[in-house]
Amino acid sequence: MVTSNGTPYKNYLEAQVEAAGPEKLLLLVYRAAINRCGEARKALARSDRGRRTPA
Repeated sequence: MVTSNGTPYKNYLEAQVEAAGPEKLLLLVYRAAINRCGEARKALARSDRGRRTPA
């Protein structure tokens, strides 16, 4: 069930997930996990820049 209280894009994404078959749903989850890992790597790199000390 798509709710109308979100943005049109969020409603679109919810509709895509609800209509997805098992294979497509797994692919959506896999892609989201890859994106989150990339975001986490960038955040860690930014936070580590100021903490590094010379050896």
